[in-house]
Amino acid sequence: MTGVAVHLVVYLAVNGLMLFIWLMSGGPGEPGFWPLWIMVPWGTGLAVHAGIALTIRASRRKRRARRDARKNGRAAAAPSGDGKSWIAAMFTDIVGSTQLAERMGDDAWTKLIADYRRMAQSVAEAHHGAIIGTQGDGLLLRFGSPADAVRCAGALQRRFAAERDSGRSLPPVRIGIHAGQAWAVDGDVLGQMVNLAARIAAIAGPDEVLVSEPVADHALPDVAFDDRGLQPLRGASTPRHLLALRWRGIS
Repeated sequence: MTGVAVHLVVYLAVNGLMLFIWLMSGGPGEPGFWPLWIMVPWGTGLAVHAGIALTIRASRRKRRARRDARKNGRAAAAPSGDGKSWIAAMFTDIVGSTQLAERMGDDAWTKLIADYRRMAQSVAEAHHGAIIGTQGDGLLLRFGSPADAVRCAGALQRRFAAERDSGRSLPPVRIGIHAGQAWAVDGDVLGQMVNLAARIAAIAGPDEVLVSEPVADHALPDVAFDDRGLQPLRGASTPRHLLALRWRGIS
C-alpha cells in the first residue's frame, strides 16, 4: 500500500471515530458540527501531500524510463512512430547463398540461417541497433547514428571470423551501410536511402563492409577506411563514393 493510500485510510478511520464521538455526545443536538473543524484542514493537507507525492513519483518514473532507454539503446534503435527521420541503414547478405543452400539441404540451411540471425540480433542490440527486416539470408538493420552502424558492422564481421576460427562452417558475409532521410511506416523503413544501402551491400566482396561517404563522414576518428572511389550502383542515376571499413582494427 502506498503512502498516500495509508494516509487516506487513517483519515477516514479518524473521521469515523470523531463522528461516532459526536453522535454519542449528543449529535445533532450539539451546537455546531465540531468534527468539521478538524476534517477540513486535515483533508486539505492530505490532498496537497497526495499531489506532491504523485508528482514526484511521476517524475521519477520518467527519469527511470529515460535512463533505461539510454542503457538499452531503444531510443536509437526502435522506430518512434511513422514519419521521416535521419537514420543509418545496414544490409547484410551471405555470399553465394543460393548454391550453398542447395548443397546443404533445407534442414542444415534453415539452422544456419537461424543461428546467423541470432548472432546478428545480439550484436546489433549491443550497438543500439535492431533488425527490422529479413528476406532469406538478407537482413535490414536500423541505427540512429552511422557511428553505431559502423561499429556494429565491424563487430559482426569479427564475430563471424571468430566462429570460423573455432571450426564452425560459416559462409562469408558482405555488408553495406548508407545514411540519410527515410520514412518509417508501420515499423518498416522505406525510401531511396534504404535501396542504396542494399545496392552497396550487393557489390561488396566476401567479408567486406562497404559504406557510403555520408556514413564515413560521421564515423568516429579511430575508424579507418580504404577508399574505393566512385562506384556505379544499380538503380542509381549517379555513381556513389564508397569506402571499405578496416573492421579488423576496430576495438
